[in-house]
Amino acid sequence: MRVFEFIHIPKCAGSSVAEALGFKGCQHKTASSTNKEHFRFTFVRNPFDRLVSSYNYLTGGFGNKGDQKFGETLPKTFDEFVRNGINLEWLHFKPMRQWLDAEINYVGKYENLDSDFSDITKLMGIEATLKHINKSSHKHFSEYYDDELREIVGGAYAEDIEYFGYKFII
Repeated sequence: MRVFEFIHIPKCAGSSVAEALGFKGCQHKTASSTNKEHFRFTFVRNPFDRLVSSYNYLTGGFGNKGDQKFGETLPKTFDEFVRNGINLEWLHFKPMRQWLDAEINYVGKYENLDSDFSDITKLMGIEATLKHINKSSHKHFSEYYDDELREIVGGAYAEDIEYFGYKFII
């Protein structure tokens, strides 16, 4: 019997995927902390979009008490937040490649969520409905950036952008 393990990268539809597939108590863990004999999969997201979503999620008072407390320490505007330096150690801002520190079997993309989720359910041999949970409310990510912010964020997430084939505008 094939065993599936989900690598839940923050703000990449992970809570929605975990709930739909019955991964109860799914925590954020790296690929290397899972069993390499299992079928390991994840979802990634455009880093420019993911950062806007993470920032709005945290400053909106969502998440657990630790997330809420951390969100209270963040600057009041996205512009100021990026210009003051992104804390790449905080799990919501940690580059996605750091979560994928070992080989995994399938990388789905947030931008193709429905079709990639369908691929996973077929592999698992199940039917499941994906609901959007933990949604942060914000404008399209491109509206948060000027040239300087694009350069700062592009530098901070250069490895993710290159490895997963992202560009500023999808």
